Amino acid sequence: DLIQGGAGNDTAFGGKDNDTVVGGEGSDLLLGDNGKDTVAGGIGNDTIFGGKQEDLLLGEDGDDFLSGNIGNDTINAGSGNDIVFGNEDDDLIFGKGGSDTLYGGKGNDSIGGGDGDDLMFGNNENDFLEGYTGNDTLFGGKANDSLLGNAGNDLLSGDAGDDTLTGGAGNDVFLLNRSLGTDLITDFRKGEDLIGLNPGLSFNQLTITSSNNQTSISITGSDRLLAKLNNVAPNTLTASDFITL
Repeated sequence: DLIQGGAGNDTAFGGKDNDTVVGGEGSDLLLGDNGKDTVAGGIGNDTIFGGKQEDLLLGEDGDDFLSGNIGNDTINAGSGNDIVFGNEDDDLIFGKGGSDTLYGGKGNDSIGGGDGDDLMFGNNENDFLEGYTGNDTLFGGKANDSLLGNAGNDLLSGDAGDDTLTGGAGNDVFLLNRSLGTDLITDFRKGEDLIGLNPGLSFNQLTITSSNNQTSISITGSDRLLAKLNNVAPNTLTASDFITL
């Protein structure tokens, strides 16, 4: 079925079948419901829910709220400053234009920030997050995540799990988790990037050594390995390379 909202602030529900729901102009409330639906907000600040199966959600113009709910959803927030929740299952999320806030939720999600200064959360499972352009903030969440800042001055935090952090171009900060997981930092550049430490942890508490052609950062007097760095000599790291956040 095709459900067309038109001009004005519309409320539209997809129903049981595989529907196409188009909001048109105005600030619309759109629900795909059952079925594999395509839901497009159009112009305006829209609220869009995917429903119970694998849906395609398009925020398009405006500052939109999009929620995939159940199923492996594809969500393209469009232009504007959008808020996106993937929720259940393995979702593909694009922020595209604007400064967006993107949550993967449960499942192994792939999240791309697009243009603007985006805030991204992988949440549960093994997620892939990429900031693209802008000064982005990336949090991996639980499990073993891959974070790529790309262009801009980005903050990358793997959180729990053994995560892979790649800053890309720009002056990036790699935030280490004191309690959980060991992160691999692939492209730390001395004089450009910084390694972030949680409050209560200082450079003087760290032991920096070489192991298996990598530099290891651990907490002195414990077996807690915080991070491994590629292509960085251990004797080149000083207090000036670290920052407490």
